Amino acid sequence: MVEDTVIIKVRDWEPLCVNKHRLIQDSTTFRRLIDELHQKEILIDDFEPDIVALFLTLLEERVVKEIKDAHFRELHKISYVFEVEWLVLDCRKWLEMKMKELGEKADYASLLFIFEEAMFISHRLNDDVPMSQLISRIRYRQNSAFITKYMEEYDALKEHQLKSLLRLAGPNSQIILQILIEQTSNRQQLDPNTRYLLQNINFKLGAGKNGDLCRILLANITRMLDISRDDLRMVLALSTEAVGRVACVIV
Repeated sequence: MVEDTVIIKVRDWEPLCVNKHRLIQDSTTFRRLIDELHQKEILIDDFEPDIVALFLTLLEERVVKEIKDAHFRELHKISYVFEVEWLVLDCRKWLEMKMKELGEKADYASLLFIFEEAMFISHRLNDDVPMSQLISRIRYRQNSAFITKYMEEYDALKEHQLKSLLRLAGPNSQIILQILIEQTSNRQQLDPNTRYLLQNINFKLGAGKNGDLCRILLANITRMLDISRDDLRMVLALSTEAVGRVACVIV
């Protein structure tokens, strides 16, 4: 019946006629738009048409058999936006299954996909559960190779990426110190990413396990010709608190 049909408008596609009950059955957002605001046409232009079509199909079938890697982020996001709890949960279960499939020597591409999806959910959707699940599974593995490769584009990294990498590194302060040494060896001032890492790394733990690396790092920083006084004070405070006598390198 026409009165039971809602028009879904999407980018670059013909409008889709969808049964009202399919939309409102599981979606709090659709119920609000259709039953409370009485909208007969709904524009969904923040997602690719194929994702919208897949989403609507799953609302009808009410079961997820498989998700393509390329579809996961947007399918999970549209399910989250339209508050379809069972579909959000199924997407999360699928991602957790991918985590469980990671072997002891997972290839870079497989780990990269899961890491970035978990990081997106944490950063953009403010939900840390997938990232915590991932870290609990791989934090104590040998993850130096992954962290090193991920940080190859060091200057382009954003703060939330650095935060996630620090969490992933956990007690493996050696790899972070090695990267900081490399990044400070030929610079004349602290860049924003190095400053963030210095402010957030467990410097005391690093000094206890890798005192020589800490000394090299501090020496690199003190040789910088254009380092600001605030940065120098920050590094001095960190080194004094963590390693005591190492701080004398800065004097």
